[in-house]
Amino acid sequence: GTSINSVVDVHSNGEPKPSWVTVGADSLSFDYTVPAAVEGQTFYFAGRSIVGGKTYIRNVQINVAEAPEPEPEPEPEPEPEPEPEPESEPEPVTPVPEPVTSDPEESNPSPTSPPVCNTQNCKTCISSKCTVCKDGYELTNSKTCDKGDGILNAKS
Repeated sequence: GTSINSVVDVHSNGEPKPSWVTVGADSLSFDYTVPAAVEGQTFYFAGRSIVGGKTYIRNVQINVAEAPEPEPEPEPEPEPEPEPEPESEPEPVTPVPEPVTSDPEESNPSPTSPPVCNTQNCKTCISSKCTVCKDGYELTNSKTCDKGDGILNAKS
């Protein structure tokens, strides 16, 4: 026989619980976990099947027998987090100043030397991109400095 998917309301203690069932010609299978309180009792399923636009009402009696005992989940006590052991002597972190090599013959600035601004009228650079222009100059979108006229890089 052809099975029909039906939406079924399970009434347990007056509370409807939705469940999917398959209504066959001679049998009915359902996916529903029976609460422990109603083991051994009789359930009445009221199934509504819509087939070809017509609604069929099925009252299906299901005897609950030997339902699996749901194991109560014990509330796990939150384990106290182990307190971090206090460090006997926390090492003071002192920033080590990087040695600055001042070699006039060195054409490329070394990574330890302060960044050199090649950009004209620039005061502060990051990786050869100007970030701060000298007074009277404005930073353009191309990270260069132009004479400030109030138009370039105007931020509202």
